[in-house]
Amino acid sequence: MDIESDARSPEIRYENINAETVILDSVNCSYYGFSDIDPAGHICYYDRYFGYLYEFDSEGKYLSRHLGIGRSNQETTFQDCVNAVFSDRNFVLLSSGLDFEIFDSDYSLEKRFTLVYRPDIRGDASSFETYSFSFDNRVARIKDGIFYIGMMSEHPEFNCFTTGEKFLERGRHIGRIDLKEEKPLPMIVEGFPRIYHSDRASCSSFSGVNFDIGEDCLYVGYEADSLIFRCSLTGEPESCFGISGRGMDMDYEPVRSLDDMPVYRRNRETKGWYGWIEYIDETGILFRTYVKGQNSGTDGLQVYKDGILIADVDVPKGFRVVGYMDPYYYSQVFEDEENGRLEIMRFRL
Repeated sequence: MDIESDARSPEIRYENINAETVILDSVNCSYYGFSDIDPAGHICYYDRYFGYLYEFDSEGKYLSRHLGIGRSNQETTFQDCVNAVFSDRNFVLLSSGLDFEIFDSDYSLEKRFTLVYRPDIRGDASSFETYSFSFDNRVARIKDGIFYIGMMSEHPEFNCFTTGEKFLERGRHIGRIDLKEEKPLPMIVEGFPRIYHSDRASCSSFSGVNFDIGEDCLYVGYEADSLIFRCSLTGEPESCFGISGRGMDMDYEPVRSLDDMPVYRRNRETKGWYGWIEYIDETGILFRTYVKGQNSGTDGLQVYKDGILIADVDVPKGFRVVGYMDPYYYSQVFEDEENGRLEIMRFRL
C-alpha cells in the first residue's frame, strides 16, 4: 500500500445534502438487523433475531416478508447471522460458525454448506484460517460467485501487537470464499498504509478496512487513513485518492499490547476514524462516511466522482449510504426501537 496518492484538488459541488426521512410501514421485528437495497429496487430489512426479510417500496410501503427461522427450503436455520448480502441473483447468509445459506431470487434455498476449517495452516499471512470476522465493522460483498468479507488477525503469533512490522507489511484484510466450490481462497489486500508504519501504537485500534466493489475493482479504505485505494479484484493496489475529513478527533491513545484492550475500546468509541464505503454503479459516485468523535454531534459524509472530492457534509451519527433508486440515494435503515418504527433517509445529488 506504499503508493503515491493521485492528489487532485476538491471541486465542491454540494455544500450540504437535503436528506428526507421516510418512515417504513410498521412490521413485527426485533430492531436488530441488516438493511440494503436489493437488485429489484426494494428497501430490504433482514431481522437477525427472527430471520425475517422484509421488503418495502421506495416510499416505505410494506410489500412482502420472506424466510424466518425454520428448516423448510424457504426458511433459515441461522439465529444472529454475521452477514446478509445480496448478489445479482442470490441472497446469502453467513453464520459465525462458517455456515452459508444461499437463496435464489424467490427466496428458495439453493444450498447450505459449512466451510472446511483447516487449523493446521493458521498463522500463514495468506490463509483464511489465520483471520477472524470483524464484528465492529461488518462488510461483505459478492461478485461473480465470490464472497468477499472484511477480516482481522487475532492469531497470537501474527497480529499488530506481537508481530509488529512483519504484520504491517504482510497482513491481509479481505477474505474470499468461492460459493460454487464451497472453499476459501487466499486472503487479499496486503499491508498497511504509511501512517500505520510511522505510528503503529496509535493506529492499532483501527486495523480494519471498509470496501466496496466497483465495475472491475475494489475500493478499499483503512480506518485510520484518509486515502481510498483502488485495487484489482485480486487485491493489488493500482492507485489511491482521498482527502482528510473535517473536524475529526484523531488524537489516539497508544495501544501496545493485548493488555491495553480498554484503551483500544475507548479509542474506537470516542475518536474519529474512516468508515463505510459505497460505490454506486449507476452514477459512478463513491461515498465514504467518517466518524468525527464523541465531541461532535454529527458524522461526516464525503462524496467522490472520478477520485475528486465533490462534497463533504455533516450527516447523523451512524449514517451510511447503501444504495440508489433513481433519483434518490438511500441510507441504511435506522432502528428506532423506543418509538417502535424503522426509518430510512434519502437524498438527491
